[in-house]
Amino acid sequence: MPERMRQSARPRHKGNDRTPPKQASEGPGKSEGPGESEARFRAIAELSGDWYWEQDASHRFTWVFVRGGAAEEVSSIIGKTRWELGEQPLNGTWEEHRRLLDARQPFSDFHVRLVDKDGAQHFFSTTGAPTFDAAGIFTGYRGLARRITKRKRAEQLLWLEHTVARSVTEADSVAAALKAVMRAVCEAQDWECGRFFRADDESGTLHFAEAWSKPGPQFDLYMERSRKVVYTPGVGLAGKVWQTGEPMWVADITRDPDSSCSASRPRKCCAKAKSASAT
Repeated sequence: MPERMRQSARPRHKGNDRTPPKQASEGPGKSEGPGESEARFRAIAELSGDWYWEQDASHRFTWVFVRGGAAEEVSSIIGKTRWELGEQPLNGTWEEHRRLLDARQPFSDFHVRLVDKDGAQHFFSTTGAPTFDAAGIFTGYRGLARRITKRKRAEQLLWLEHTVARSVTEADSVAAALKAVMRAVCEAQDWECGRFFRADDESGTLHFAEAWSKPGPQFDLYMERSRKVVYTPGVGLAGKVWQTGEPMWVADITRDPDSSCSASRPRKCCAKAKSASAT
């Protein structure tokens, strides 16, 4: 087995002993050795899902196997509860999920979203069941998780296409259509605001034209300052997008030196240069 497939963290409790029983086909008194047992378990884990995990009675992760995961990724999980990892539940709330766990009930297809340090979104579906020791005492949970990011992205894109098409047909003006489209895009990406810059062919510059944002004085101030911003090709974030015709993504726009008003702008903001290129 490749080394990258071997990253895991050992359990420290006795309630989840995975040593398999003697196999009848192997003859009387013959059982698997530790190495064979471990190899068999890993093979099952790899076939079953992207993650295999175990938790103690306080719902802290005690053992995790991540297919293709690095040791750092695994070690950062051990000792934490699921809600301490920064995950966001998508089909329910943490309160509802914790009530289910406290009731020692199994769960399936529980969807969560995780945003990494680079701002990228990852989606997972997890299934779990409670575990008990020989005396019937609750010892925690064990279960599987699968990456469903591609599927979620496809669902989001389909929803966004329908929402944009409906917004354009229902809008009573170009400005209203722009706002509706920006709102749909920003809400799909969990962004706080969006700006649209229109190209002035005569001056060869980009000028602020329209915007959408969540309510709040910080957004009002940001949009007011944006009205005075002018971009030229290759200058600033929007200017670079305009020049290349390609989207650019910035995880933390407040730290981007090419952004206007970077010290005062919201941390999750999308800006549009022309109608087809976004930063």
